[in-house]
Amino acid sequence: MHKILLVLLLIMAPFAIAQGEEPEAIETTEAVTETVEEVPAPAEEPLVETEEADVVETPVAEEVERSQSASMDLKDLFIAGGNFMWPLLLALIIGIAVAVERFITFSKAKLDVNKFLEQLGGYIRKGDLSGAENLCDRTRGPVSAILRAGLMRRDKGLLDVEKAIESAGSIEMAQL
Repeated sequence: MHKILLVLLLIMAPFAIAQGEEPEAIETTEAVTETVEEVPAPAEEPLVETEEADVVETPVAEEVERSQSASMDLKDLFIAGGNFMWPLLLALIIGIAVAVERFITFSKAKLDVNKFLEQLGGYIRKGDLSGAENLCDRTRGPVSAILRAGLMRRDKGLLDVEKAIESAGSIEMAQL
C-alpha cells in the first residue's frame, strides 16, 4: 500500500508541473515597458505654491516594476531557478509521499488504549481468555497485536509470554 502510494505520487508530479501556458502578464509588462521608454522626461516647471504642491506623484516606472514582480507565478519561479530546482522538486515529492504514508499508518494504529485495556481486563477477570483473544483480533493496532501474542503463549509459562511480547513489540515497531 505504501509503495503504491509513493509510486503514484512520483508518477503524477510531472503532469501537475507541465500544465499551464505562459502567463499573459509577461506580455503586458513588455508592452508597458515599451510605452514607458517612449514617454519623454517632463520639463521642469517652476514651483507654484498652492495646496496641491504637497501631493507627491509616484513615477510610472515604479508601478511597472511592482506589477512585473507580482505577476510571477510558481512555474516562472521554477524556471528561473534553473536545473537546481529539479532535485528540490524531487525532494518535495518524496517528502509529501512520506508524510501522507506516515499519516495513514498512524491513523490506522490509533487506538483508545485505556478503553481497550479496560475491556481486556474485564475478560481476563472473568476468566474468559478466548474472549480476550477475540477482542485483540477485532481491534486493529500495535497494542492489541502485542497483547494478543502474550495471550497466545499463556500456556507456555511466564518466560515464553515475555519473549512473545518482546518479539511482537519489535515487529510492530518495525511496521510503524
